[in-house]
Amino acid sequence: MARAIAEKIFESFPSPDAIYSSPMERALETAAPYSTLTKLPIIEHPGILECDFGEWTGAELKSLYRLKEWKIVQSRPSLFRFPNGESFSEMSERMRSFMLEVAEKHRGGVVVAYSHADPIKALISDCLGMHLDQFQRILISVTSVSNISVLDGLAFVQGINYTPAITKGAF
Repeated sequence: MARAIAEKIFESFPSPDAIYSSPMERALETAAPYSTLTKLPIIEHPGILECDFGEWTGAELKSLYRLKEWKIVQSRPSLFRFPNGESFSEMSERMRSFMLEVAEKHRGGVVVAYSHADPIKALISDCLGMHLDQFQRILISVTSVSNISVLDGLAFVQGINYTPAITKGAF
């Protein structure tokens, strides 16, 4: 899947200014095929890490579903902080800061960034002016592409959750 999406992105963006990735192994592995195609190194950036789930890290979802806090995570995430971890609001602000930093650094250029579903959903929600409590309504599939343009600090969402199967020729 990583190879298929890399080839699709490469068709539209064969020479980006930079490739960024979350330092987590799964994001780096997904970024690798595109890095190979473009011959650009992957720049690891902590701003696009997965949410810090704290004590929930590594727990099975079926055990988390039973917690009373799970309902808050799904319906009012802006009010929730993971025990000894990060809040969704902090994650959202971290992603926004990354986007603005990279947009300024590569002004007028193309940047491809590899992150994770929840941070991407939070960023898209922010860019669309949605309240963070609605970010769970956005679907981000594994190895999907969402496209955001930034002009003078203002973000424009151009596409959400493209996958090779549904975007043949649609980038």
